[in-house]
Amino acid sequence: MLQGMFANFKKDGSVASVFFFLKENQPCLSLIPPEFLSSHEGKVMFSQLLREISNDPRVTAVGLIYEAYMACTENGSQLGKLLDSGNLRVADLKTKQDVIVMLFDTLERQEAFIFPVDIKNRTIGERFNMPDGVINGLFANLFKDAA
Repeated sequence: MLQGMFANFKKDGSVASVFFFLKENQPCLSLIPPEFLSSHEGKVMFSQLLREISNDPRVTAVGLIYEAYMACTENGSQLGKLLDSGNLRVADLKTKQDVIVMLFDTLERQEAFIFPVDIKNRTIGERFNMPDGVINGLFANLFKDAA
């Protein structure tokens, strides 16, 4: 999936936002409706949908691929709290990075692949190093409450 995502970006300068899950060892894939990613409320609703899917005991993995903006904040900072609550959007910040995100979540672990991109030149940088492995946010720990 990663190579397909790269090829699409280099060809089109964008990627289709998709989510996928593995149910009884069968992959299911769907486009993410733009309404789910265009507002904080939409993201909350989408996160709840993904959590419902992950609560199905036949589902063993859930994933997402989407374009986003990224900003670095200090853990527990006021800026981070504003962003997490939806009272401030990363898109509204002066300093931000265009990225492509691929998230995978299972009962055992979660992993994020985040790549900086230059949309104008259709180039993809090296994967961001996330040394602590901690992924926070609406789409983190989708299987946390799964039975």
